[in-house]
Amino acid sequence: IVNDGTQASTPDQVVITIESGSTQATRYLFWTDPGSRKIQRAQLDGTQITDLFTDQSAPFDGALDLAIDATNEKIYWTNGKIQRANLDGSGIEDITPDLGSQVFIALDVANNHAYWSQTIDPGKLSRAALDGTNVQELITNRSDIKYPGFIALDQIDNNVFYRANTPNNTDYIIRRANFDGTGVADFITGQFNHGLEGIAVDEIGRMIYWVGKYSKKLYRQHLDGSGQQVIVSGLNDPRGVAVDPIGGKVYWCDPGARKIQRANLDGTGIEDVITGVISPYAIELATIRDEGTPNSTPIADAGPDQHINTTETSVEVSLSGTFSSDPDGDPLTYAWSADGVEIATGVNPTVVLTPGVHTIDLIVNDGTQASTPDQVVITI
Repeated sequence: IVNDGTQASTPDQVVITIESGSTQATRYLFWTDPGSRKIQRAQLDGTQITDLFTDQSAPFDGALDLAIDATNEKIYWTNGKIQRANLDGSGIEDITPDLGSQVFIALDVANNHAYWSQTIDPGKLSRAALDGTNVQELITNRSDIKYPGFIALDQIDNNVFYRANTPNNTDYIIRRANFDGTGVADFITGQFNHGLEGIAVDEIGRMIYWVGKYSKKLYRQHLDGSGQQVIVSGLNDPRGVAVDPIGGKVYWCDPGARKIQRANLDGTGIEDVITGVISPYAIELATIRDEGTPNSTPIADAGPDQHINTTETSVEVSLSGTFSSDPDGDPLTYAWSADGVEIATGVNPTVVLTPGVHTIDLIVNDGTQASTPDQVVITI
């Protein structure tokens, strides 16, 4: 109704329909159970357990490790080779031929890469496109990789972590390398008597978590190498680990106790999530958009403006898109540009700039949709 000060109009109506749940997504826990030859999932509180693949799901042939591509709604698993399928169980396909060993996998969806390790001597760490093409063997030297197991990725610093033996079998260690396989270095040592198993990286909290099947403990350490600590003791036979930094929880499989458990990130508040399973081994968390839910636009954050004093003719400047986000939890790619020309990619690249004022745009993409640009001004 409008009024001119003397007389009111007749009413006119607008109808606004808000569809409840139209932009919802659900957080799921996925795990392999080699004992029952299943891949299952449930909500994070352990409810709504669903069999995704069973021994009757031809050509499914059991699974050891797994990884989730939530963006493309695919699930990957290893059983001597790597296979994938749609999350509804359809479209099972081989990504690699039979590799003749145990295989562990991690995905860098934003950069279209699957990484895997082969538990042989000497071991192998390889990567390929998500569809299995363009295979590259990244690490093959026995001094760098022997009987590798679980692997985990840090997409902030572009590092891959993997569990391996030393060449003379005197220690179990976690090694770190760049995404291209260069820069191999020991990261966590002294784990031989602990029986180091599952590895998970908390990219937000900048921590790495792992378990010891012999020590029956859950450990964590800062990604800068400091602050190693035991956060849970008295487990039965722990294996795979997954971190939920948003919910503030760490999850692990314990086939000896036939359960999946979780705790707060500091190890307090231990609780059973799934019980009565046969032998849960590997575990992953993923946010899956509910059917019919539209994709949400990601949000770019190019970081605060920078002022740099220097007498040099050029200077290296670190850019930061760390606080960019996606409402659906999809992985992001990062494109930095100046004057319409791309100058860098990745979440935290380094660029070389000359004295002056530089306006740099950041656009992030969730694989479906690009963000609006966000700008950072660098004054040198």
